[in-house]
Amino acid sequence: MQNASQHVLQHRVYTGTPAFPEICGLSLQPQGYRVCVKGAVVELGPTRFKLLQQLMNNRERLLTRTQLFDSVWGRSVYIEERTLDAHIQRLRKALEPFNKADLIQTVSGAGYRFSAHSQPAKEERSQ
Repeated sequence: MQNASQHVLQHRVYTGTPAFPEICGLSLQPQGYRVCVKGAVVELGPTRFKLLQQLMNNRERLLTRTQLFDSVWGRSVYIEERTLDAHIQRLRKALEPFNKADLIQTVSGAGYRFSAHSQPAKEERSQ
C-alpha cells in the first residue's frame, strides 16, 4: 500500500507537465512552445521559445551570442550571426503587445540578457 507522498510523487511523474514559475509576468509552457502573459497565450516557434527559455533560465545574467547559439542551435550547426538578432527582434515583437519586449535587453558587443531592471540610457542608445 502506498502512502500519500508516494502517490503525489507518482502523480507528478506521470503528468508530463512540469511547473514553470512565472517570471516578470511570463509563464512558459514547453509542451506547445507557448508563453502566457497576463492570461493570454503567445504562440512562439521552437527557436524563439528556446531563446526565451534560455534567457529566462539565466535571468539577470548576460548570455553571450556564442552561449545562445550553442544552447539553441547546437555547436554542429552553422548559423549566420544576424540570424540570432532576427529571432530576438521577432521575440520582442511577439511580447510587445504585453509591454514585455523590454525584458530582453541587448548588451552592445556582448550578447543579451533577460532582466526586469531598466537598461542604462547609454546602452539603449548604442543598440
